[in-house]
Amino acid sequence: MNRYIEHAAEWVWHEMSMDVRHAVMIREFLLAVEPPASVVEVGCCYGASTAQVLYACEQAGWPVVLIDPLVKPSVLAMVRAAAGRVEVIVDESRSIDSLGDYLRYGSIVILDGDHRREYMELESGILSVVQPRAVILHDVTSDRDDCDGPAWFLHEWQRKGYSVSIDYLKRPRENTHRGLAIMCREAADHAVAKRAICAEP
Repeated sequence: MNRYIEHAAEWVWHEMSMDVRHAVMIREFLLAVEPPASVVEVGCCYGASTAQVLYACEQAGWPVVLIDPLVKPSVLAMVRAAAGRVEVIVDESRSIDSLGDYLRYGSIVILDGDHRREYMELESGILSVVQPRAVILHDVTSDRDDCDGPAWFLHEWQRKGYSVSIDYLKRPRENTHRGLAIMCREAADHAVAKRAICAEP
């Protein structure tokens, strides 16, 4: 039983069904990859992904860093529920100001913050120094003008040699769909990502 889900805003589970499905894919990836690792989540919104990240990291014994300058009460409630179970750092600064402080070679990074290309180019530069184990991207197929960063990041990191598993199909009852990609440095993690990207809630 995931103790963190109850703290997410109630509307998340019906208005953002696609995001919930993607959060489950993230959880399944984290539960299946070999340790050790740490997780850095940039942009928590109302906590659909965060609930699954905390659950997986509790099972694995991995630390979590949440970076979001506008942390919602629902996410803070999850952090309180994680006390004594998961090592959690909440950083309320911009990712471009703090992301580099938390990265390790074994880091798994989830990017769902500012989606503008110019901002994600800066994040990419920070991540390039460490070459994290995996990068998980939300909204890679969005056609919104203010959401051109994830698609750019996806192609840029493919050129760096990262393997990509992507979910881009809209399912029945999903109001929106903007894609999820799991990008991996190592072949073993990519094999796990291919299985995780097919996971259903």
